[in-house]
Amino acid sequence: MMKHLGELALFCLISVLPASAATYYIAPGGSDGAAGSQAAPWATYAHAAANVVAGDTVLIQPGFYDETNSVSVAASGTSNAPITFQANGAVTNDFYFDISTSWLKLSGLDSKGAGFILRRTARYITITNCVVHNIGPGGGLAWFEGPTGANLTPEGCAQYVTIINSTCDTLTNGVMVDIQGVGHLIQGCTFKNGHSCDCLHLFGSNTVVRACTFTDFVDDNLGMHPDMTQSWGSLGQWAVDFVLEQNTYIRCGVQLCQYEQMAIAQRPTINTPWTNSALWGISFRNNVFIDSNMQCSIDFPNVRF
Repeated sequence: MMKHLGELALFCLISVLPASAATYYIAPGGSDGAAGSQAAPWATYAHAAANVVAGDTVLIQPGFYDETNSVSVAASGTSNAPITFQANGAVTNDFYFDISTSWLKLSGLDSKGAGFILRRTARYITITNCVVHNIGPGGGLAWFEGPTGANLTPEGCAQYVTIINSTCDTLTNGVMVDIQGVGHLIQGCTFKNGHSCDCLHLFGSNTVVRACTFTDFVDDNLGMHPDMTQSWGSLGQWAVDFVLEQNTYIRCGVQLCQYEQMAIAQRPTINTPWTNSALWGISFRNNVFIDSNMQCSIDFPNVRF
């Protein structure tokens, strides 16, 4: 009897393991017609992204990768078999990841001029130890696609995105992270050298920004009024249960927050209910400010310090 129980347990274990869990390689001198092995690597992220399945890992060999404007991963991973793209040395990309899948891990990537786009269908994405730098207008570490249509809300966007120990360095006239959706965590990241740019846009619910460093944000009068955090209530947007805690602000000479109900042309309708206090809630706690501006402009309820 015990033997049969042991065989049954082994069968159950095998049945839940991913059917395929391969490791592939890409390298600047590779070929997309190759096997994708370490000895015969692929050449492009795009080819790897179109061919991996749940459980697969892609190791990116050192070098510079200049592909099309964006790379999209076709398949989704699972909770016990995510798809992983991991730098295997010093890797620099000149394109952005366009993410609409789920259970995807991105680690150690250095991107020049573009970062990560999280589409509304993105779920359980993890970005760790990545760097995005030298960004022009409109760029940033991460941009979350916002709601469209009369009945969509911020909660209908990306969910459970984790960004850890990553850096956004030198952005002009844009937004370093534009947050939408539910349940995100941004932790241990560094945001620096912002020129006439916003650092964080806050929309959706249940997001935590923790133990991050913000440094050297200035207003260069380049056309955009800069704020460390910004949110507003037009077009069905809101921000509830946001927590910004244990962060450090150093030499940030721009306004800490701009939270507004917007202009007369964007006052509430049935689809823009920003006067409902249940839809607002942003808390700052245990943060440190060094040579920084703590000025706030607050025009909606439930903002706590």
